[in-house]
Amino acid sequence: MKGKKRLFYWDSHAFLAVFNKEPGCEMYREVLTLAEKGEVLILTSAITLVEVVKIKGKEPMRQEDEHAIREFFEHSYIKVFDVARKLAEEARKLVWEKKLDPKDAVHVATAISAGAEAIHTADHKMTRLSGIGGVTIGEPKGLQMELPPPAQ
Repeated sequence: MKGKKRLFYWDSHAFLAVFNKEPGCEMYREVLTLAEKGEVLILTSAITLVEVVKIKGKEPMRQEDEHAIREFFEHSYIKVFDVARKLAEEARKLVWEKKLDPKDAVHVATAISAGAEAIHTADHKMTRLSGIGGVTIGEPKGLQMELPPPAQ
């Protein structure tokens, strides 16, 4: 693909859908395939590296999976953003203004700051904020993938 890569943000739920082969994980795998081809860059927050180990309502990852988890996040098509002070302050505003869970607020603030066109998540409580900061929030259904590429 010529031009800029498409930027999709994944929260912990998106990665866990793939790791745990949850129902619907195929749509996330399609995004991974595009990322492997160099057409997409998957963005995430450093908190995802911790959050994927145990997230409320999901089976915890096993400690034996540490090496595989670490290797997965080292792929060149995944960019991990640190949570610096400015980003944390933006997330705090989202907690107060949008009544978000603090970790979800960090994900949304990171996606907006990084210029993601969408947040891919299986966390349906986040979809109510779809459109915030110009970012679509939801599962990576065909509609998002068929959008024209971003302007160059």
